[in-house]
Amino acid sequence: MINHKHKLQRHCLASHRRQTIAAHKTLAGLQDRQLLHRCWMNHTKGVSERTAAGRRTTPAMKLGIAERSRSGRSLFRDRRFPKRDGLPEELRALYEGRVKARPRERVLPALHRIAY
Repeated sequence: MINHKHKLQRHCLASHRRQTIAAHKTLAGLQDRQLLHRCWMNHTKGVSERTAAGRRTTPAMKLGIAERSRSGRSLFRDRRFPKRDGLPEELRALYEGRVKARPRERVLPALHRIAY
């Protein structure tokens, strides 16, 4: 199962292929792309391609988190703000841009200037 997930990830994300110029410059960029891919895998893509019921059923539906599958547009329609909606503590450093991948990597915290 894990080999299938890894193969699908390499197929979907150009930055995970061996011969590409789309490689990530920072660990935060890689993790950001991974989070988007994980949302797609859990809320949009079906658990199986073999049957119609498997294509319609997502992992989030199997766990009872969602009642129906969501399109990419509906998944990212509403903009969410961490200060207002809350953010898990383990993702706060990633959102603020304080994640280091290499010992001497310069980390420039992201300043989110647009607020509503």
